[in-house]
Amino acid sequence: MKLYGFTPSPNTWKVRALAAHLGVALDYEHLDLLKGASHTPAFLAVNPTGRTPALVDGDFKLWESNAIMQYLASQKPNTLWPDNARTRADIMRWQSWQLAHWGKESCEPLIFNRLVKKLANMGPPNEAEVAKGLECFNRDAAVLDAAEAAVRTMLDDVTALKNTGSAKSGQD
Repeated sequence: MKLYGFTPSPNTWKVRALAAHLGVALDYEHLDLLKGASHTPAFLAVNPTGRTPALVDGDFKLWESNAIMQYLASQKPNTLWPDNARTRADIMRWQSWQLAHWGKESCEPLIFNRLVKKLANMGPPNEAEVAKGLECFNRDAAVLDAAEAAVRTMLDDVTALKNTGSAKSGQD
């Protein structure tokens, strides 16, 4: 399988990190977006949107980072993409939320204004976009914090039940 990506991109990072974690071998080709590499006829034949990452597996071409991650995770059994419809739906919910809200509204405006514009000599940050990005970041971080707290509570309850069950078993 061959992955085309822009190395600094978080979407490329997450695909490469998942592949490494699962031990899925990928040939990697860096496309320099700042030099227009994703808009060449050869790459547009892989992904007509001209965005990275994109994956080629034989004659199968796939783009969108979360779709690529789901495809890679489906290559062999693992706990990150279990064979359970509800668990997969929950994973897909959070991946969709990440793209629509955390990434698009919160992180992308901040990364673009505070990092990309500086690296690409595109002028100073748009402070109104930065302020809106920070507002969305704080709103969305609260959603993540609440979800993490709920999961931690659930895990604590499961651990307590296991400890109670093993303690009772030990007394029998």
